[in-house]
Amino acid sequence: MGYGAFIIHGARVGIYPPDSRMADEFGLELLPIITGRARDCEADVLAVYDEQGGTSSRTGDGTLHFDAGWEGAENFEVADGVRVYLDYGRLAVKISARDGSSFDESLLALVNLVEYMLRLHMHRSRPLAVFHAAAWEVGGAGILLPGASGAGKTSLSFIMEAAGHLIISDEDSFVVRGADGLTLLPYPRRLRVGGGLLAAYPELHNRAARPYSAFGGEGLLFEHDGRPACVAPLAAVVFLDNDPAHTGPPMLTPLTERARVLYSLLGSGEYYPADNAHGPMKAEFAAFNRALFGIACEAVDKVPAWRLVYDITRQCRLIPEVIEELASNLMEAGRV
Repeated sequence: MGYGAFIIHGARVGIYPPDSRMADEFGLELLPIITGRARDCEADVLAVYDEQGGTSSRTGDGTLHFDAGWEGAENFEVADGVRVYLDYGRLAVKISARDGSSFDESLLALVNLVEYMLRLHMHRSRPLAVFHAAAWEVGGAGILLPGASGAGKTSLSFIMEAAGHLIISDEDSFVVRGADGLTLLPYPRRLRVGGGLLAAYPELHNRAARPYSAFGGEGLLFEHDGRPACVAPLAAVVFLDNDPAHTGPPMLTPLTERARVLYSLLGSGEYYPADNAHGPMKAEFAAFNRALFGIACEAVDKVPAWRLVYDITRQCRLIPEVIEELASNLMEAGRV
């Protein structure tokens, strides 16, 4: 029995059974891999979708077997009939779904958990911070845009892409520290748009890949426009503030209080639950969280920050001009 895999940031994500829908959620191609032994694979992160109670374990040589137990794995129910298993030691996740469970819900949960494990794998090779933020490349400048749920990160990403700019991420943005400073890494993931934006911009229906329905939400699943994902130096942080009471044009305000900016940036960071972890994973989670804090501090010290206030239902199409002007000013100031 073979398995499928896709590669993201050099990490091989093994999928068992080999189902192209998993890779398709990331906008990547499924690579058919046939191993020398039945039901085995080598992978940095393993994702298992189980409808019959199949299991998995890793041997001393790193080979993953699908016929041993998950008894020690953390597990919890994410929806009716959909249970998640997390094994941090071997970076493996499993979704166990009863017949009649929503496949969309199971698949979306599995994709989110694979992202979770990928972050740990990537962190092992270099300091990494993940922020609940969009990230765009505009005129050579990498712009990180933290925002709460409902701020319009995905919606604005669509509008920016339509204006000719590159989307690095629309939801979870990866920032790494390198010799030349902080860098935004591309993170392929299908874009999901709900009913609110679709009602305001019905032309988006023409670009939809397919509808989706999961965890009580409905909308459309999209692909990027085909241009390659890019790596961009972090040049600015723009906090998104969608305010339905805002009138007038979108308002971009510089933020100069370092402590306030750091507090806001850390508030958008993705942490690991180190206090609840045990053994080696406790130390690894703590190291991941320290890297997040260090990268956030460096960003506040070296990168200018702004707050962008707007009403997304009325001013979404005006955002590209505001961000383009910001990128132009960054270039003139020598920050790009």
